[in-house]
Amino acid sequence: MALALLVLLPVVGLVILGVRSRKAPVLGVSNGRLTPCPADSRNCVCSQSPGDSIAPISYSGKGDEALARLEEIISQWPGATVIERSPTYLRAEFRSQIFQFIDDVEFLAAPDEGVLHVRSASRVGRSDLGANRRRIEALRDRFHAVETR
Repeated sequence: MALALLVLLPVVGLVILGVRSRKAPVLGVSNGRLTPCPADSRNCVCSQSPGDSIAPISYSGKGDEALARLEEIISQWPGATVIERSPTYLRAEFRSQIFQFIDDVEFLAAPDEGVLHVRSASRVGRSDLGANRRRIEALRDRFHAVETR
C-alpha cells in the first residue's frame, strides 16, 4: 500500500499541474517587444531578454512570409496549435503528450533586423529541463531546412 502511494502521489501531482497549465498567461507584444522571461525562470527562453537566453531566428525575404513558413512547420508538429497570427506576430501552444502540460511559444517579425524574435515558456513549474530551448532549436533547424530548399 505504501509503495502504491509513493508511485501514485507524484503522478497525481503531475496531472494536477497539467490541468493548472490550461490557463493562458497574458502574452503578446508591448512596445515592439515580447514579454521578457521572469528573472528567476529556468523554463523560459526569449531572444529579447537579457542574459543567457536564445538567439532569434534569421530569415531572408519578407517577415510575413517567414511567419507563414513557420506556421506551416508548427501545424505539422505533434501537440502544437497555432492560436494567433498577424502579419508580424505568431503565437502557438505546444501540449505535452502524457501530462498535457502547455508551453506558450511566440514569434515576432523584425523586418529591419531580418529575424524572428522568439519566446517560449512553460506555464507551470520552475524548470523544464531545457525543453523550450530544444524545441526552439528544432524549429530553427526545420525553418532553415525549408528555407534552403
